[in-house]
Amino acid sequence: MKHIILIITSILSILGTHAICADEYSTDPSKWEVISRPSKNDWKGYYDFLHRANFSSHEWQVDTVDSKVTARLREDIKAAKEESPDFDTTVQLQDSKAPAFRTLKVSDGWIAAYNQGEFGSAVYWFSEDGKRKKKLSDHQINEILIEGDRIFAVEGLAHLSLSQGSMIEIKKHDGQWKVEEFLPLSGSAEAIARVGEGDYVIVTSDMLLRVNLDRQILMLIPSGDWGGLYPNSVATDGKYLYIGMRQFVARCRLGRSVQSFDLLVPSSKWLNTKNE
Repeated sequence: MKHIILIITSILSILGTHAICADEYSTDPSKWEVISRPSKNDWKGYYDFLHRANFSSHEWQVDTVDSKVTARLREDIKAAKEESPDFDTTVQLQDSKAPAFRTLKVSDGWIAAYNQGEFGSAVYWFSEDGKRKKKLSDHQINEILIEGDRIFAVEGLAHLSLSQGSMIEIKKHDGQWKVEEFLPLSGSAEAIARVGEGDYVIVTSDMLLRVNLDRQILMLIPSGDWGGLYPNSVATDGKYLYIGMRQFVARCRLGRSVQSFDLLVPSSKWLNTKNE
């Protein structure tokens, strides 16, 4: 009986420790701990550092709220109720059927984006009642951004050794919706944020870029090596940029030249210390 009590007590203790780690953290990443990473000259140490981070169960997502950046675990974020059509948006993609990943109401119906990773992607227009639809492209949209009356999106796929993407514009011309490449990018474009009128930052699978509506591209971080950490969001407080990803939030200054960056966690107890 004593052995059973000890086992139960141990399990409760482990669960309690996990709950504290999972629930208690500051949502202000400016207060987080900076983690030292090995030099790239120490190839094995650097690789092992990223490898452990890849196996972390923590996915951080950043956002700007009232000019302040917040960081939360993705499972702690209540999904915003996106305006969506009443009809079924499921379509056949390259290798599977899937409902829309993102939907956007437009003047004459809906724009629907599909993203099933390497298993297929597409952009469709649907009429308001869903009875008519037209495929616009095979682009793999990761995030949509509205600028005035213009619709932009970042898209791309990073899979195995492949990483390619672009900033696209979804527009209506002569009564027909179409998708045009606005800026080709050397990497899958995972997230975008507005930093000023016509001025944006884009996170790709391994880079951070600053772009504008004049199609200028400035390199802020040329080699982040965070592709295996799946960056998912970017936000700014006007002084710093924050990038949400697996295990870490990356931070750098908002500027117009190459920047260094820090990797942040709420505290070192959030680091994965096992390789698998």
